[in-house]
Amino acid sequence: MYKKVILFFIGIIFFFGFNLTYANLIFTEVMYYPSDSDTTGEWVELYNNGGNNILIKSDKDSYGTSAWRFKKGLTTEYYINSPDFTIGAGEYVVLADNSSLFVNVLYKVIDSSVSLSNTNATDLAILDEAKASVATLQYTPSADSQDTGKSLQLINGSLVAAAPTPGKANGNAVSSPSADGIIGGISGGGSGSSVVLETISKAPEPKIRTKVTAQTLVFAGIPVEFQASTTGYSNEPLFSGKYFWNFGDGDSREIKMSDNQKFTHTYFYPGEYNVNLEYYLNYYSNIPDATDKIIIKVVTTDIFISRIGDEKDFFIELSNNTNYDADISNWALSSGLKNFTFPKNTIISPKKKTIISPNLTHFSILDKDTLKLLTPQGKIVFDYGASIIPKIPAKTAAKNTTPALAPITKLNLTPEMPLALPAENSEIMLGDNLGAQASAASNDLVKNSSFRAYILTMILTVLIGASAGAVYFIRQKKGILKAKDDFKILDE
Repeated sequence: MYKKVILFFIGIIFFFGFNLTYANLIFTEVMYYPSDSDTTGEWVELYNNGGNNILIKSDKDSYGTSAWRFKKGLTTEYYINSPDFTIGAGEYVVLADNSSLFVNVLYKVIDSSVSLSNTNATDLAILDEAKASVATLQYTPSADSQDTGKSLQLINGSLVAAAPTPGKANGNAVSSPSADGIIGGISGGGSGSSVVLETISKAPEPKIRTKVTAQTLVFAGIPVEFQASTTGYSNEPLFSGKYFWNFGDGDSREIKMSDNQKFTHTYFYPGEYNVNLEYYLNYYSNIPDATDKIIIKVVTTDIFISRIGDEKDFFIELSNNTNYDADISNWALSSGLKNFTFPKNTIISPKKKTIISPNLTHFSILDKDTLKLLTPQGKIVFDYGASIIPKIPAKTAAKNTTPALAPITKLNLTPEMPLALPAENSEIMLGDNLGAQASAASNDLVKNSSFRAYILTMILTVLIGASAGAVYFIRQKKGILKAKDDFKILDE
């Protein structure tokens, strides 16, 4: 007798335990009255409050007996007009008849003829393939949720009118169930038996967490600052163990937690690099206790001084020639012993420029030739003085027989004279073109020298030939005259 009683209670516990693990789907939000003119904007939100995935069978094509359904009122049932789908643990799904209302939200379409009541208390339910209620909700329309743009949301065990949050958590976590198994109109059931619906939000599993802190958009050749932080099972900061960094470009670093400070790493080429961080609580362990990763996008450094002012208004213009926001926080302008550092959060938009007043920098026209743009680490990004290169005037080059550079011409740059676009006869040219122009000048000189040598050789050849011919002619003529003289002597 006692064995039968024990088996009976074991069966009851098993039965209820099964339903408790199954009945994890709950209604969390209802939009029943979007506006007077909107008849297609009604929707409901479901949430998987358990630790397991829930498979919803919809039988979109056959609508057979194995399909789950959405129920309104006591008798009206609707098929979910979508293929079978799964709601993961801790995920939301929206059932609606107008999917165009939702962006980046998991939604499934229900029958377009569904119309939620705007005036009377209404029971809603989700039925499984056995037509058992997996989750139910009873909502009562209220003045502050009718034609106001607000929905009814389950907050602290009650349905409250609030700004809609489809596919996202409401203002507060769902409260615990009351003794009778009903919370704010939510109840659960299955196979004809009353089942208490567990609505307590599952607390996150305690674990060690680590995090990478760094800028995700950086410039090639400029050091990137990295730092890591780690918390323990009770969210307390950890200060023992070690980190292993992999920067994604072939370089890595191992750091003791006791030495965990900010450090820099330099990417030399543009691209996207996966930075992986592993934390080891035990310094000698081979299995990480926590990991994190970020993607660093490296772009070409194309920030330069594009214009400067004159002696009356020596402004400095910086240009961002990249396709990204350029963060030049803590960068500096330097000239001789003068320095100006940009404050944090100084951003230049893509393909845009910014002008800095001399009232802030305290630079003057005398600083033009030594003006530089520096990174926070002191690396020169752009040297304005080196970008102004003298050009050889055409007339001077024609007169000189040997190549020589013309003296540097001083310039009076004004706002109307951008450095990047010099005038045709200007004495400015960018440093990048110096090699090409010098090479061209050298080639011209070599060609001219070769041509002159060729002409000179031809002239000398003609002169030598003419001289040789003249000498030969004269010598022949003298020989003939002497012969005549001899004949005359014999006649006598």
